[in-house]
Amino acid sequence: MKMVGAVWVSAGEKAIRLKQRQSMKMIGASCICRRKKRINDMEEERLVVLVIGESGSGKSEYAEDYLAFLGKGGEAKKYYLATMKPYGREAAERIARHRTMREGKEFQTVERYTDVGDCSMEEGSSVLVESISNLLANEMFPEEGESGQEKPSRDRLCRKICSDIKKLIDQTENCVIVTDDVFADGAVYDSGTEEYMRALGEINRNLADISDQCVEVVYSCPVFLKR
Repeated sequence: MKMVGAVWVSAGEKAIRLKQRQSMKMIGASCICRRKKRINDMEEERLVVLVIGESGSGKSEYAEDYLAFLGKGGEAKKYYLATMKPYGREAAERIARHRTMREGKEFQTVERYTDVGDCSMEEGSSVLVESISNLLANEMFPEEGESGQEKPSRDRLCRKICSDIKKLIDQTENCVIVTDDVFADGAVYDSGTEEYMRALGEINRNLADISDQCVEVVYSCPVFLKR
């Protein structure tokens, strides 16, 4: 038996989930190929994918594999735009784990905690944004001395982050955006956290609207919400 999240999973169930994951990866690759064909038919180049999931869902690994597939066989750069600040031991361990996950995938890592729209990406490249939830936290709760400006309103902050992501999309051929589902636990939080969750929900909706595909990752299995 193995613990996954809060659920005990037997060896048999684990094997079934592994088979489902492999099957869904094949389906995902097929969807990418079909989308690429439609893009070629329309003489367009860009593909935007939003990947959402709860913590520990496997969304980051899936997003990395997705972008690696999109850039397979090409010479264009693949950027990994990392937005997590190395706060404390847990954050450092997570960053180290993500670095290990993307080894051999030929990503060029760019660390940018705020104002991602100011990043300069090579024309024709692909970018993975990891992640919107960290980016929002950095923008919404700056460290003391980081920003001398008045804290922006939620609406203004949401517009800014979406605008910054659109600037990345305009520069690149493929853009895969990772974000978090933090809305399912039913817990009651303080006003600052509630404001953060409302902002994240608004940004997620806006990004889903401009994305070609939206994928929810559940136990490492992708569920296509839009394609």
